[in-house]
Amino acid sequence: MSKPVLHYFPVPGRGLPIRMALFYGGIDFDLKEITFAELKADDKTYLFGTVPMLEIDGMKFTQWAAQLIYVGTKVGLLDPAPLEVARFLEVHCAIEDFYARFSPTLKLSGEEQAKARAELNEFSKKHFPKLEAHVASFGGQGFCFGNKLTLSDIMIYRTHHHISSGVIDGVSTDLMDHPHLLRSVEAVKADVKCKEFIDRFLKK
Repeated sequence: MSKPVLHYFPVPGRGLPIRMALFYGGIDFDLKEITFAELKADDKTYLFGTVPMLEIDGMKFTQWAAQLIYVGTKVGLLDPAPLEVARFLEVHCAIEDFYARFSPTLKLSGEEQAKARAELNEFSKKHFPKLEAHVASFGGQGFCFGNKLTLSDIMIYRTHHHISSGVIDGVSTDLMDHPHLLRSVEAVKADVKCKEFIDRFLKK
């Protein structure tokens, strides 16, 4: 495998689970931090105007889910069996339902943003209990799915880390505090490699 290059903003965000997965797998990579202005100005490198973008094995992966599936299977965090990939995508897409509503609020300010965040908060109070119930139905044994750490656990950890940090004004920090979701959060924290990543790159 050639040395991967991950292009992303200088924040954890969507880059976090990819970085954690690469670190988990012991894969050395370069992190190319870019600005929003650089993203918009370079439509040749960033074909669809989005990041993260991952260069690996001579290929460019422009879509987040594709990057996660490719890296996850490479490092053993995602079994390529159809059921596990499908379960991962269910978790991924449910989380993206939250971010599809959150991202537009970043362009707002004042009362307009406060109103949009209040609506996001109300949506999330109904949405994450549904994700909790669905994850519970997977029957994981201490993890989101199966009896070992997977990319699904890391996705849940990443989203919980973002929401619980309090950086999203107007959104409750406890939206994901449900037993099975928190079980995934704790599983990530308890993993030796993930804990090392958290201690090195996330803790102030």
